[in-house]
Amino acid sequence: MIYSNNAVLTPEMRDRLSLNCRHVYTPPFEVPDPEAKRGNLTLTYASQIHACVVEVDEETGEVKILDYAAVDDCGKRIHPQIVEGQVHGATALGIGAALYETFEYDKTGQLQQASFYDYHALTALDAPDIKTGEIESPSPFTPNGAKGMGEGGGAPLHAICSAIQDALGPEDAVVSDSHNPWERVWSLVHSGERGEPRGVTVTSR
Repeated sequence: MIYSNNAVLTPEMRDRLSLNCRHVYTPPFEVPDPEAKRGNLTLTYASQIHACVVEVDEETGEVKILDYAAVDDCGKRIHPQIVEGQVHGATALGIGAALYETFEYDKTGQLQQASFYDYHALTALDAPDIKTGEIESPSPFTPNGAKGMGEGGGAPLHAICSAIQDALGPEDAVVSDSHNPWERVWSLVHSGERGEPRGVTVTSR
């Protein structure tokens, strides 16, 4: 009856009467102790570990992912299928950032990838099969033990960069940028101290 005829309600009653109810859970928060170097800031972040095997073509610099695996810990998995989908999505975004997507500018500041014709966003045709695993360590700071999820988009960058770094050898510079175009990888492969191409099947650590 409250919403059957709102016109007869006074402005005060409209503000006070509502059938809506909203609850917000705020986990306990502790200001960091500078002496003990302890605190409780990020209470519900998930953890992920990614590993991959890549093959680097010495002639072209092309990087191909041969095998990929991701293991996540998001606490209590309320809906496992949704969690797995989030892992796949975040991993695909990270792979795209590491191998396919980049913004380059010429000497005049003109963007060279101004459309999707030039900017290669990762698609299902580019993504490898992704093996997934899970670990459940419930959060003690949430009512149901759940943590955040879908935050592993940066993990593929480190896994792929580590794999390419292994291919280049420990004496070369650390790789930490997008590897698109493949010419960047080719230059890294052929710019070592020995001047010899190296870059075969390697595993990230």
